[in-house]
Amino acid sequence: MFSRALTVVIGLAVCTLAGGPFAINEPDGFTQCVPTLITWSGGEGPFILVIQSGGNREPVEEFPNIPAGSTDFLWQTNVLSRTLVSLELVDSTGEVAETGLFLVQPGTTRGSDTCGMDLWNI
Repeated sequence: MFSRALTVVIGLAVCTLAGGPFAINEPDGFTQCVPTLITWSGGEGPFILVIQSGGNREPVEEFPNIPAGSTDFLWQTNVLSRTLVSLELVDSTGEVAETGLFLVQPGTTRGSDTCGMDLWNI
């Protein structure tokens, strides 16, 4: 009994010292051409953020070398509306945090569907 309690206390102390579990905080949503603040907790930097499309999680954009100590990233959301996207964040130890799928909502930008960025047809 004592050893089980000690194990739980040590486990909680390790999580506290490490900053808790590595996780992406799911954004409220994505709107085309409107910057989205992506936040996370835990993990060891530098980080790699990968924007993925659809259920096959095909990479659309990758942002390597997000500095250690960072807990957020402002993404320009420069993908076509009605695209399903998910986020993957990888820390320097190889640990991965992911989100579910989100549908990018139409923005109000006229003229350019991709905010001035050439993207392959998703």
